[in-house]
Amino acid sequence: MNRTPIVIVTCFGMLIAAPALTAVVVPETNILLDKMPLFDGNHSLTVYQDAVATDYTSVWLEYDGAAIEIVNWNIDEESDWYLVEAGDEFGEKNIASDLFTPIFTTDSPRGPISVGTDFYLGVSTGIGYYGYPIPTRDVFGWVHLKWDGTKLVNDENAMAYGCEGIVVGTNTAIPPIPNVPEPCSLVMLVPLALALLLY
Repeated sequence: MNRTPIVIVTCFGMLIAAPALTAVVVPETNILLDKMPLFDGNHSLTVYQDAVATDYTSVWLEYDGAAIEIVNWNIDEESDWYLVEAGDEFGEKNIASDLFTPIFTTDSPRGPISVGTDFYLGVSTGIGYYGYPIPTRDVFGWVHLKWDGTKLVNDENAMAYGCEGIVVGTNTAIPPIPNVPEPCSLVMLVPLALALLLY
């Protein structure tokens, strides 16, 4: 008789899905634009691959007031860059659906790409590799760039960590799909729970 409450708690615990992980969004600080880069190009973009800004990767680009082209990059996990618009849901699902114009993907510059003088770029990156040469892509961000007549200006930006993506122009992360048990798994647990309760 004393075992019944313990069994109820144990069985009930098996039926509860694990809570979804909380995404971390860092606005304004984790994408850096430099006008005087050390390598090729006339600008560089650096993104932090972790929320606490200890690991980063960079690309170097040429921008002429109308078009952009990536001309050099770090050889590490790297970062993939796309032309995006405010309000876009920028994440792995829509990237895989070819919804965005690629500017640079792993070791493959595309360009020059016409972007105008006021535009958004989306970036995906990560830390570590699933298997060389395909890097992990679990960090997503956006940057709003404007041409002031002499240089690009980093008007605003945000990076999202631990999520499926980010809504461009906002600090809203696209949450991961929760890990909910399949219905058939729950059905199989019911007879087990009843058997333990009647024991």
